[in-house]
This record gives sequence, C-alpha cells and structure tokens, in this order.
Amino acid sequence: MIYVIAIGTFQAFTAVLLLWTNRLKSKADALLILLLLCIAAHLATKFYIYTVVSDAHIRFQMNTFIGFCYGPLLYLYALKNKDESFIPASRWYVFIPFILGAIGYLTVICVLEFSLQAGYAALQVYNQTSTWSMLAAGAFFPLLALNVARRYLQHKPQEQQLIEWISYCLLAITAISLLFQGIRALNWAEDKDLIFCRDIIYSILLVLCFIIIRYNMLR
Repeated sequence: MIYVIAIGTFQAFTAVLLLWTNRLKSKADALLILLLLCIAAHLATKFYIYTVVSDAHIRFQMNTFIGFCYGPLLYLYALKNKDESFIPASRWYVFIPFILGAIGYLTVICVLEFSLQAGYAALQVYNQTSTWSMLAAGAFFPLLALNVARRYLQHKPQEQQLIEWISYCLLAITAISLLFQGIRALNWAEDKDLIFCRDIIYSILLVLCFIIIRYNMLR
C-alpha cells in the first residue's frame, strides 16, 4: 500500500505541474488543479500516517476528511465549463461537509493528545459519521457532475469525457467502500481486507491523476 500511495502522490503533483504550466487554456483548470492538490494532500497524509504513526486505531480507523472535496470540485468544474462566467465561490456551501469533516478530524486529534481512551471513543464516532457522509457525498456530487456534462457539454467533448471518467472513478470508490462496509457489517472483514480495499481506492486515485494528465496532453 505504501508504494501505491507514494506513486499516487508523485503522480498527483506531476499532474498539478503540467496543468499549472497550461492553466491559461481554460479558466476551469484552476478547479482541476485544486482537485489534484487535494488528492496529493490526501495521499501524503496517508503516507505519513502509515509510515510514522504506530497506533493501530489511528492507522486503520481515521478517515481523511480531504476526500469530501473531490465530488464538489468536480461538480464546480462541470458548472464552470458549462458557463465561464460562473463563480465557483457562489456555491461555497458544497464544501460544508468538508468543513465539518475538518473540524471533526482536528477535534479527534486534540482529544487523542489528552486522553487515549476518550480519543478512541471520539475517533469511533468521527469514523462512523465521516464514512457514511463521505459515501453519500461520493455518490451525490459525481452524479450531479455527470448530469451537467451530458446535458450541457456536448460542444466540449474532451471536457465532457474527462468529467465522465472522473465521475466513474469517484463512483467506483464509493461502490467499493460501500461493499466493504457491508462485508464488515456481516463480520466477514479482517484488517487485511481493509488494507486491500484501500489499495484499490488509492489505485483508482492514481488512475484519476493519469486521466487528467492524458486530458492535458491531448487537448
């Protein structure tokens, strides 16, 4: 898993550099850059946790709240391609789950610093809440982006295809996570199954970065 995370982090930063050098091609590219930076930050955080943190509770249970940004940024990217006069900040409320997730994440870290027992209890509440919230957001926003792309972006086939492929990747992550939650609810899952599930998810994020790099090279 560490190697997948490291490769994904490197590829995300590479994609950011490629898009940054060509950012004037489209005003919407700033949102793609933010998406890639979120993926890079997400994977870099996981790399730190898996290589430095020894506490098994934190390593295997603490969700990274950055994942709440993926769907909203893709949705805003679709809206920006639909209408270049669209101001993404006008839909700031799509990041409310991200803000709440960040507050919960930092709260758990602070509680863990003072008391492990209380911290583990807070971590369990945060993990359950963030997991189901992320699954809901991970289905809702990609579907919204798909709807915008298919209804309004026929005149931009490359951007339409990019949005579709990113949406499929995010929906695949949601489906895999939901399947794992179902397996765990039946007590069929072990720690190695969680690692395997996360390997698949991080690999999909790696593929997502490659899709954006390919889009940048072909246009």
